[in-house]
Amino acid sequence: MKGSAWQHALYRPALALAIVYASLLYVFILQHSGFYTDDFDRMVEAAHSSFWQALWVPVDVHEVPGFKALAYLSCRYAPLNFPWAIAEIALLELLSLLLMARILRRLGGGWPSQVMLFYYGAQVFLLGTMNWWAASLHRMPYVLICLLAFDRHLRDRDRIDRAYLVQQALLVVLATSFFEKGVFLPFYLLALEMALSWRQQQKLFSRRLYPLLLLTPWSLIYILWYEFYAPVLHVAAPSHWALTLAIVTINLKILWSGLWTFAVARVPLDLALPGVLLLAGWGRRRLWRALIPALMLILTLLVNLFSVAVQPRTQIFGTQLAYASRYYWDLQFLVAIFGRMLWSPAADSWELPGLPALLLIYGLALAYSGASLTHAETTFLRSEEGQRMQSAHDYLQNLRQDLAAHPGPLRLEETTLGRRAYCCLAMPPRLADVLALSDPQLMFVPAAEADWRLNAEGHLQRIDAAR
Repeated sequence: MKGSAWQHALYRPALALAIVYASLLYVFILQHSGFYTDDFDRMVEAAHSSFWQALWVPVDVHEVPGFKALAYLSCRYAPLNFPWAIAEIALLELLSLLLMARILRRLGGGWPSQVMLFYYGAQVFLLGTMNWWAASLHRMPYVLICLLAFDRHLRDRDRIDRAYLVQQALLVVLATSFFEKGVFLPFYLLALEMALSWRQQQKLFSRRLYPLLLLTPWSLIYILWYEFYAPVLHVAAPSHWALTLAIVTINLKILWSGLWTFAVARVPLDLALPGVLLLAGWGRRRLWRALIPALMLILTLLVNLFSVAVQPRTQIFGTQLAYASRYYWDLQFLVAIFGRMLWSPAADSWELPGLPALLLIYGLALAYSGASLTHAETTFLRSEEGQRMQSAHDYLQNLRQDLAAHPGPLRLEETTLGRRAYCCLAMPPRLADVLALSDPQLMFVPAAEADWRLNAEGHLQRIDAAR
């Protein structure tokens, strides 16, 4: 690629902008979110179950021992510590950014990779994932493991051997242990190789593609086991194809433009994703070379979307879950990688922009990331889920502050966790179970023997001694 040394150093600014974006989200989450619903179930489990017992207990419809292991250790050694819990998520996001940068360099590097790296790092869907600890602890490791598998394949695709297949098979199993979508990893690798090798000679194409088919039996076995034998919650609800198509249609609309409308400042961001992808395929009259990567991107996205839409629990909620942004974040690594491949190979020889154009590009990038951040935060605060998260944050903050103001063994009235922190149809866990690891000195006794009670806002109230 032509260009001076300073022009070739574009990765650092793009990566730095993405890291700053995630850091600002981290600060925002600490101020407006807290442990919420499912998070407390993991705390109770860590307090009253052994590691091996907790590992194999399903989470609702999920059989995810990897997630259970990470959640157990976090609750055990940093109980009720929300900054630490979100720091874990931020670390996983940082690692995924570093891996994404390396993958994009393997796909050709250059300023096209900068566009996709910045798009991946400053996406509006990130906040809706990071703000809920348990939900992000499913998705973040899964995406990170998928990126590891992509990076391994791009490095060794010309020398696929037994060691490669064993390592990739282990990554498939590990990804599935955090999030069931890990069963799609072999399909992702096949789609990646199809997009890379479809114009190669038949012999070379077959040598790279056919060994990847050996990874698919695990996925098929797991799917059959999950559907018929897994000890998870099986909801008896039929799937309606009309509703499924309605859900997927909303999914595609949101992926394409829906959440990118920055209504507060009246700045239309609806064309952000389509603009990037169309620019990607536009290179010296070689648009046709983007056809197979585009098809692979569409197929991988549709497999993800339909796999969620046909689930009985999704069908029960109808189109409601389609508006939760966390269901879109774990698709963005596919958009970034296959989006980079939409650029023709000739993109590596494109002239890099000069200093004025470069300053304009980064000026637009800063404006875009600021608009994306503001839109994500504004949407979050206005959403029902965001308001519940804020309520959970305030409840736990009140509780922690009051407990810190009254050190020593307190005799608290037995009660359950407040609905402001546990917004779920299930019965909230006992407060004694939630605080068993973080505040073992507390004593929970019947109302007649208690000196303190907890009100609906999470504040401690002194019980009248004369009562």
